[in-house]
Amino acid sequence: MADDKVQQLRAQMHEDAKSGIITLKTPLRAGGRDVTELAYDFGKLTGWEYADAMDMDPRAGNIYRITRKQALCLFAMAAGKANEGVDATDIRERLGVEDAQTAVEQAMVFLTTSTPEVKRNS
Repeated sequence: MADDKVQQLRAQMHEDAKSGIITLKTPLRAGGRDVTELAYDFGKLTGWEYADAMDMDPRAGNIYRITRKQALCLFAMAAGKANEGVDATDIRERLGVEDAQTAVEQAMVFLTTSTPEVKRNS
C-alpha cells in the first residue's frame, strides 16, 4: 500500500515537472520583444535533442548525475519548442541567474523522476 502511494507521488511529480510556465524575474529579449514568461515542455523533445543537450557539457563525466549546464541546455531546448519566437540559444545565453536556477531545478526534477532506474526502484 505504501509502495503504491510512493509510486503515485513519483508519477505525479514527473507529470508536474514535464511541462509548465515560469515567470521570469528578469525579462529576456528575444525576437525583438521582452519575454516575461517561458513555457516549457520536456515531452516535446526528441531523443536527438535530449542527447544534444546532454553533450553540451564536455566536462560531464558521471552518467548518473546531470550538471547544471546540461540541465540548463535541456530546459532551453524544451522552452524553445514551447515558445514561438524564442529559441534555445536565446534562453541559454540571455536567461538571468535567478531564472536559470529555476530552469535548472525544473530540468533536474524532470530527469530524476523520469529515469528508468528511478521507476524500476519505485
